[in-house]
Amino acid sequence: MTSKIKIKQLTSDNELSGKTLLSDGSNKFFFDYPQIEKGMFFPSEPINGDLFFYTIDNEPYMYDVVRVKWISLKREILILGKAIIPTNVSGYLGVSDVVHSSTTGIILPYDGVILSSTIDNSNNMGADRNIEIRINNSLVNKVVLTISSATKQTYINNINLNFNQYNFIHAIAIANNVEPELENISLIIEIGKRN
Repeated sequence: MTSKIKIKQLTSDNELSGKTLLSDGSNKFFFDYPQIEKGMFFPSEPINGDLFFYTIDNEPYMYDVVRVKWISLKREILILGKAIIPTNVSGYLGVSDVVHSSTTGIILPYDGVILSSTIDNSNNMGADRNIEIRINNSLVNKVVLTISSATKQTYINNINLNFNQYNFIHAIAIANNVEPELENISLIIEIGKRN
């Protein structure tokens, strides 16, 4: 006969907290990990790290207390680039041979959040150079990556930039008029669905 014993949380870091012990009747116990809650409506009072399976899109989400939202565990990676952007030009990064501009960009069919980004190029910068990831080419709704002088790459891993379904995502390197130019540029953007 199997019986369940609830483990009382003794301390905040108690590894047994929230788990159930099962006994098979022979003085042996094993853990029964809780099922992930699922449904059409996200829990209203989540805590950091809570998991939820959203049955509307059939995907698992985790609650991020820092970003204050549910974010899908499945992530998308956008890769943008350009061969050369001269120092005196503010140039958009694109995909393959597609030329991006203020009226074109990447469109995603869901509400999401940009979580992190890295950028690299072949040349160490002579002065700081900014690359902006913009939503709908907004000068306000954006995040700025700065490649510092004497370096050729940078990253940000704590971005919290929301976008809505069918918004454009743009990336633009801002002119700084200091040699050398950006060359062989690769920009990686990590995104997730949000609720």
